[in-house]
Amino acid sequence: MNQILDLIQGKSQPNIYQFPLDISREDLSQLCQEYDCQLFYFDGTSINNKADFLKTASTVINLPEYFGYNWDAWQDCLTDLSWFEASSYLLVYDQWQNFAQDHPNDWQILNDIFSEAIAYWLKRNKRFYVLLVNP
Repeated sequence: MNQILDLIQGKSQPNIYQFPLDISREDLSQLCQEYDCQLFYFDGTSINNKADFLKTASTVINLPEYFGYNWDAWQDCLTDLSWFEASSYLLVYDQWQNFAQDHPNDWQILNDIFSEAIAYWLKRNKRFYVLLVNP
């Protein structure tokens, strides 16, 4: 639990991390609330491609109605998040391996967008973490 706690408490550098999640989703949510960290939890069991991911993202992050369901729109929204009042963000992506293996080009684009969002928020003194949960 120390690794996830380090992210939530801001003790780790904002980045894309991979490690097992050794805390329940409910406990993770409660912990994030305690530290004013906005949690975005992606359950990848139903995400097999770009369209699935973007549809899930629109629900998980409560994206605006104008969201265009493409990578550019996803990047724009990920670097806005004005509808959340949190001191940091944690995007947890569980069961991501199917998407990564079946669509490596889209997976690379998604990771590039994650990296750009991390850098964007860091320049604005906000922490944005991505955790790819390993089994």
